[in-house]
Amino acid sequence: MQGEEQKAYMPKLSIKGENWVMYLDRILWVMKQNQIKEHITANIPPTTYISKGTIGSITPQERWECEEHTIRMALENSMPDEAFNQIKDTESVRD
Repeated sequence: MQGEEQKAYMPKLSIKGENWVMYLDRILWVMKQNQIKEHITANIPPTTYISKGTIGSITPQERWECEEHTIRMALENSMPDEAFNQIKDTESVRD
């Protein structure tokens, strides 16, 4: 399956948050699998990320913004509306 995108199981956060620990663990695993764990700890691309330079005509900032959008969509699709309403206006995935 090299070169193919692997799909990950995205759990649904329960409305009362009873499964928060398992939900968080699975979300973190998905982020690590997709090499986007930097978004957990930083609001802007870190130096190590920028040092990779432009890849396939996509700048580090463009890659960062695309990954931010992808993570936000994964989170949005895996939580109840009430939880989404609490985070929808945050500036970054880290926030």
